[in-house]
Amino acid sequence: MDKKVKKTQQKEVALLILLFLTTLIVRFQFTHETDFDSYWIHGMAESINMYGYAKWVLHPASLFGFYPLSYPSALMFFLAFFSEATGLSMSQSIHLTGIFLGIMGTFLVFILGKKISNFSLGYVSALVFALSPQIIVYSTFVAAGRYFIIIFYLTFLLVLLRLLEHLLNPLNISNQESFNFRI
Repeated sequence: MDKKVKKTQQKEVALLILLFLTTLIVRFQFTHETDFDSYWIHGMAESINMYGYAKWVLHPASLFGFYPLSYPSALMFFLAFFSEATGLSMSQSIHLTGIFLGIMGTFLVFILGKKISNFSLGYVSALVFALSPQIIVYSTFVAAGRYFIIIFYLTFLLVLLRLLEHLLNPLNISNQESFNFRI
């Protein structure tokens, strides 16, 4: 029995490594930024690095896009900080950030699927997520805040499931038929 469990665990680890490599490989197919927003955000983040502040911020509310003719600037500040902190060019920072977020999103979907059902559902869900064309576009060489929203949403769902688990356990309610909570 112990040998069978160890072999199953080895297969699961091998499949996760394969998922990681697949996620990584499909995100290296673009060599330049691929979206109009990327060029614009790239330029604005470069402006922050060049001048040391955001010249377009006229009012504190414009940082969040709540001022007339303003745009939310969190992604621009993040990219400027990341570029300065790592010493990478802005293009490299955008590409590396996209790859990291793609890998992170894939594994968040895996954890969510595994938490809801089992390893197989988590793996298939993560594989479908990782190879979805629009997800690949958002997580390669595109500087857009859309993928950050996806990551925050997946994290929010995991936190909600964790809270549900803690709420059900003190009441000794077993809900194993529909959810198989594990971390």
